Amino acid sequence: MRDTESGRDFDQYLTFRLGEEQYAFRVDAVREVIEYTRITRLPRMSETMRGVINIRGAVIPVFDLKLLFGMGRTQEATDTSIVVLEIRGSRNLAAVGVLADSVQEVIRLDPGTVEPPPTLGIGAASRAVTGIGKLGDEFVTILDIDEALDETGKELHAAEEAVAEAV
Repeated sequence: MRDTESGRDFDQYLTFRLGEEQYAFRVDAVREVIEYTRITRLPRMSETMRGVINIRGAVIPVFDLKLLFGMGRTQEATDTSIVVLEIRGSRNLAAVGVLADSVQEVIRLDPGTVEPPPTLGIGAASRAVTGIGKLGDEFVTILDIDEALDETGKELHAAEEAVAEAV
């Protein structure tokens, strides 16, 4: 997106919280944000895949990013939401949901102000982090959903299998 006043390009991100930390996905990856709803658990699924939900007749797998990132299980609360995202699937899976403790806002960041993730100290999770932005006095960790779900090597495949069996 180009700012008409300054002539600078900006990227838009949807920000959300996992615990006390702020994260973001590029807006173009976000399909919609819905209130927390009942999630149907499927047998023999990994703990990080909490189950599936029905959105307008589509079966959407829902993942718990906090579990995936080793931050404990997301607990249902007043502000808990499901962010539905477009992903690259090898089958017909086109969307996944991820739990967020709360969804904040859409922000604009100048790509020149987004730093690459640190190379030391974050291990395998570094592929999921595409950058670190600054919003006021706070950092925003920018995530790639495909890489986040691929961190375990099997999450996307397991979701595709589960959805194929559920329909």
